[in-house]
Amino acid sequence: MEVKRRAVLMVMVDALRHDYVTPEDAPFLYRMGQIGRMGSLAPSFGFEPDAAYLAGQTPEEADGGAQFWLREGDQLFRAVGLFAALDELPIPAWRRLVRKGVRAVAQALADDPLPRRMAAPAFIPFNQLERFSLSLKHMADDPLAMGGASVFDHARALGLNIYFHGFPAHAVKTDVVLERYLAQADGSHDLQFLFMGDLDGIGHVRGPDSAERRAALRKVDDALAAIHARACEVHEGVDIVVFGDHGMAQVRGQVDVTPAIRDAGLDVGQDSWFLDSTMARFWVADAARRTRLVDALARVNGGHVISDDEKARYRIRYAHNWFGDVIFVVDDHLVVHPSFYAEAQPPQGMHGYLPGCRDNESAFVISGDRIPCLPPIESADMRRVFATVLSLLGGQPASNRTFDSLAVA
Repeated sequence: MEVKRRAVLMVMVDALRHDYVTPEDAPFLYRMGQIGRMGSLAPSFGFEPDAAYLAGQTPEEADGGAQFWLREGDQLFRAVGLFAALDELPIPAWRRLVRKGVRAVAQALADDPLPRRMAAPAFIPFNQLERFSLSLKHMADDPLAMGGASVFDHARALGLNIYFHGFPAHAVKTDVVLERYLAQADGSHDLQFLFMGDLDGIGHVRGPDSAERRAALRKVDDALAAIHARACEVHEGVDIVVFGDHGMAQVRGQVDVTPAIRDAGLDVGQDSWFLDSTMARFWVADAARRTRLVDALARVNGGHVISDDEKARYRIRYAHNWFGDVIFVVDDHLVVHPSFYAEAQPPQGMHGYLPGCRDNESAFVISGDRIPCLPPIESADMRRVFATVLSLLGGQPASNRTFDSLAVA
């Protein structure tokens, strides 16, 4: 008779905000947290915290922080000139079709695994689009995808079997994740990673405090209960680690940086800029124009240019300028608008704020027969998720990653 294996069930629920896990909206998760441990996590700087929870890395270690960068010799979007004229037609539906064409060409010509599956150009203007590429190049479970050993790399080194359901390899709607897991769970996988993405989109469009978001969370919670029950059926024991990669803040206003771009006299032929949802990044080679830009941004209400001290504090002292020479960030609960992610209406909810924005923080819940019941934690470093999962798998973090597991007092 085959002996059942233990399993670590690692579930990333996109945009699971720190205060979402309540008895009313998420009874399963709340119950797991009461018999184990729960609390909140502070994500790393920017929009790409994957390296923090999967590999215990800071943005500067993993070259993370934003989805797009400007790196010489790394141009994802090619043949853009063929589409630029078509994009000028004042027909929104046609313009969306043109963008899909750009994406298809980029995916077909991409050299790296992740862009071959995901190469959406967002709403980057066509006169700058060819300059940018995705900063993430690999699928999350690829070897050394984060630049350093991830939980998947450690699991493979330990001879463990991995079950992976993540974006963009798989659709991450709750129903899809649940159906696939229930059909394939057979007790043979030691580390199981699931990505559930419903809350993020609803939070952006409807807002984090909306009835639609609460209904979506209840659906996610019901699915997690069913997934956990199935895992317990086919495994000797299950340690469950559920967490969000970030929270979601209600948007209360917009910041327009285009007047500052105009006042600084930036030249689109020589200068570049990327208008993210909560920051604006600039590449300006001319020193005089860069000084004028910083002065113009200082006059913009609702944000500030990141200082050298902040770069040290947020661990974004990159050895290059691929994420920008000048980075302007907005205050909590504001968004850059217009931006390269919102063509018309601004979002109702947003994340990607500087550390310290409470609603940017996510929730976590861990539970299992090896995890003691411990008091909640407020604002733990998100890298501790990596340490927690690694310890449950039986591995040890590298010597420079000795931060505590969430499963300790």
